[in-house]
Amino acid sequence: VTMLKLSPIFVSIDNLLLDPNNPRLVTDLNAELNVPDDQFVDRQDALLRRFDGNSSQSDDEEFFKVDDLKASMREIGYVGIDRIVVRPMSGGKYVVLEGNRRTATIKLLRASHRSAALPDDPNRLPDGIVESLETLEVMALQVDGLSQVQLETCISTILGLRHYGSLLEWEPLPKAFNMFHNYMHIEPKLGAFRVEQSRIKEVATRLSIRQPEVRQALKTYIA
Repeated sequence: VTMLKLSPIFVSIDNLLLDPNNPRLVTDLNAELNVPDDQFVDRQDALLRRFDGNSSQSDDEEFFKVDDLKASMREIGYVGIDRIVVRPMSGGKYVVLEGNRRTATIKLLRASHRSAALPDDPNRLPDGIVESLETLEVMALQVDGLSQVQLETCISTILGLRHYGSLLEWEPLPKAFNMFHNYMHIEPKLGAFRVEQSRIKEVATRLSIRQPEVRQALKTYIA
């Protein structure tokens, strides 16, 4: 059994990276979900554009709509009651495992604030609001001593505990994709799909959901 170990730390928003491997970013069956760490920085601009309201992908997918978060943060700043969860990377950077919408919203608000040239520009934020968006208290996953398989198990568990059955439910495709990805990557990894009850049970345990839900998601993805 892999134990989850999370520690509170303070991180500059500039050192938080959106996660190109987050299953909730999956919007088609050709999605890439194995981006190596050394490519994360190069993917940030493209990822952030998906949340900016100008991308065609944002029109129909609830996950990428952050106007509600923007409005809230403009009024009260960032309040970390439900903390962002991260894992450390090299160079003092952290990738966001849980909280990509909030992180993207903060980055967009700061960018529009910095581009506002006039004091009465509606994109300008009060000093107190800006300060709350600069450094965030987050929960960092302790990765020392974890194998790649153990790390993937921890990440899957975090996503399962925080999002399955959440107020903002996953869309059917990313939800099914995530379960299928977990199912196929349990050691020993499968090259081709086949039904194994032990794998279904393992995915259900990782994501803290019922086994019938896993079976249904697998059927959905394969169909």
